[in-house]
Amino acid sequence: MADFNEMNDDELDGFEDIETIIMTDEDGSEIEFCIIDELEYNGAKYLLVVESELFDDDESDAVVLKEVGQDGDEMIYEPIEDEEEFKAVSEMFSANLDDGDYEIEL
Repeated sequence: MADFNEMNDDELDGFEDIETIIMTDEDGSEIEFCIIDELEYNGAKYLLVVESELFDDDESDAVVLKEVGQDGDEMIYEPIEDEEEFKAVSEMFSANLDDGDYEIEL
């Protein structure tokens, strides 16, 4: 999981224009997420996100989501359930963001 709380204010300045998405949970509640990174692996798209309201929280964790479909013009994302797939994608995100200012736990 990513730990963005180890970043100083200058490092966080680059996140001011970060893209966000709104997701609806199973209860119908809308939650805004900041997209930290995105990549494609084996033909699928993945997002590394953190809840927007928790972005500055010392205990915030990032989540890896996989694009699993489309409903009209909206994309559908779900957490990765396969452990090997999660490990491979997490390692790729880790390599993309390898600057020592975050931590991804596998």
